[in-house]
Amino acid sequence: MRLLPTLTPAEAILIAHAKGTDLIDLLLYTLMDLYLCGVVDIKIGTRMIARSPRREIIVHVVPGKHFEGHQALPHEAIFLTPIKNQLAQRITLAQLVRKVYNAGKGFGKLKKKIISIPRVAHFFGYSLFGGIRLTKAGKQAKAEILDFLDPLWPQAFAIPKMEKEYVIYHLLMVRGDMSQLNEDTFKLFKRVERQFMAEERIAHKSNLNSEYDDDGVFGTY
Repeated sequence: MRLLPTLTPAEAILIAHAKGTDLIDLLLYTLMDLYLCGVVDIKIGTRMIARSPRREIIVHVVPGKHFEGHQALPHEAIFLTPIKNQLAQRITLAQLVRKVYNAGKGFGKLKKKIISIPRVAHFFGYSLFGGIRLTKAGKQAKAEILDFLDPLWPQAFAIPKMEKEYVIYHLLMVRGDMSQLNEDTFKLFKRVERQFMAEERIAHKSNLNSEYDDDGVFGTY
């Protein structure tokens, strides 16, 4: 059996790019995978703006058709628990992203959740200084993933308006299934990505402000 279709995107990305992975990658592709697998659904609608004739777009994340029967992996649970806890009042994409981003702030903890999954645990080890590294089996798995993706590049480039840097991640995200790699999926992907990036900017600004004292200058050192 091919390895790639058996893995979630977070697992595959961590194997293929162990040292170059960032928090948004793992969170973004996990949410999109849950959507494509029918575990969650993403509903886009509009609502009236108070004291304005205009309407604004609002995006909700709700249980999908496979939500109840899905056995959540540790890195998926940080998405599914807030949705389950807020069924009476549907959670918006912005609310979910904020909860998930805050839950995943311990980037090292999130990676540990992923590499604790039994089917991939043997692909990872720790360096002398505690960093994650690939074992011999992990390096073979990385080669298998990249070898599987190589023949798909010509198909990917035939899809209009797809930036090169997203193609490989889309392929990982849909577990090698090119039939789901379409313009609608890409638009939704970009919308979700923008929400995660906005949350990252807010977190960065908050962290920067915390480094200043009341006079607006860096504290003592």
